[in-house]
Amino acid sequence: AATCRLQVSYRCPAPITRLARHVLGTQAPGAAPQAGREGAPVGLYHFPDEAQAHLFIGEALRDLLEREPQASVAVIAQGPEQARAFHRMLADTSWARLVLEGDFSFEPGVDVTDVDNVKGLEFDYVVIPDATAQAYPSQDESRRRLHIAITRASHQLWLVSAGVRSPLLSGA
Repeated sequence: AATCRLQVSYRCPAPITRLARHVLGTQAPGAAPQAGREGAPVGLYHFPDEAQAHLFIGEALRDLLEREPQASVAVIAQGPEQARAFHRMLADTSWARLVLEGDFSFEPGVDVTDVDNVKGLEFDYVVIPDATAQAYPSQDESRRRLHIAITRASHQLWLVSAGVRSPLLSGA
């Protein structure tokens, strides 16, 4: 058996592909994959506290669904507890579904989930609500998990942090 690395990233547009490679750091393969297309810039949003970040995400998601009601959106938290906490913040909405056991409906709307549930999937929009140093410290496992979350986006990616932003995003 031989390892074959894809030379073209067809899922993610160029800005997301570049960020994903940056996050992998020294774990990135030697040659950078070519992006299949250009795309919207990655949204990096930082807030002084979690309440402001959550308010921003809730309003941005509401806005997005009004503009693109057929979009598939994933809010991908670092772990299940963070996903539950974020979903509680959106509990008064009819469009946010908590998905922690892989039971995706693949219908338009917002799925709030965690990294372990999204491997191999893709969504039009991805929001990472906890792009913080606490959730994604400068460790190899954190690099891998953040890379997985980032590369689920086929159209646009938003990274949101409150407090201290993940060091994996420095220089991005």
